[in-house]
Amino acid sequence: MKYKPFTTDSTEEIIKDIKHSLPNIENDRMFNMFLRLDEQNKSIMDYYNEGYCIICDRYTSSNYLYMTHGLLYNEFVDFINELEDIEYNHMGLPKPDLSIFFELTPEKSLELINKRGLEKDNHETNEILTKAYESLQRYKQFTKTEESLNNTVHFINCLNSQNDLYSIEDIFREVRNCLLK
Repeated sequence: MKYKPFTTDSTEEIIKDIKHSLPNIENDRMFNMFLRLDEQNKSIMDYYNEGYCIICDRYTSSNYLYMTHGLLYNEFVDFINELEDIEYNHMGLPKPDLSIFFELTPEKSLELINKRGLEKDNHETNEILTKAYESLQRYKQFTKTEESLNNTVHFINCLNSQNDLYSIEDIFREVRNCLLK
């Protein structure tokens, strides 16, 4: 599927047209990314253009983890490059100065999700979290080979050797170290 640059004014019509002409489109990775980015585009860009520092708990790079499982490594790299081209060059989203990934095992993630006592969303299953974790490990490998990402992407291990969470203070100290690099 090919995508053209668009303005947020025309997005609703584009989405309606795509859904009408391609009824199974909701399963398409790029289409789902398009929907999420359009929602982000409307709110983030206003602040970005005013010079604010923007901190997101999920941004475009989280798509790498949820949308690349099952791909061969060369497909993984191609997908990341295509996704970045769409997001940053065609959609005009700002490229992050820094991305931080918090590493938790799928089991620990599910334990924490269950503790919060809220309904799980459709990404909060052992299967999907396991695939995302595997993609995270592959993305770590990818960032080591991409010199341009050496100082912009950081991974923080949030678990000690007993598989317990580090304290919030310890994790924040690691975040702070990333910000100061």
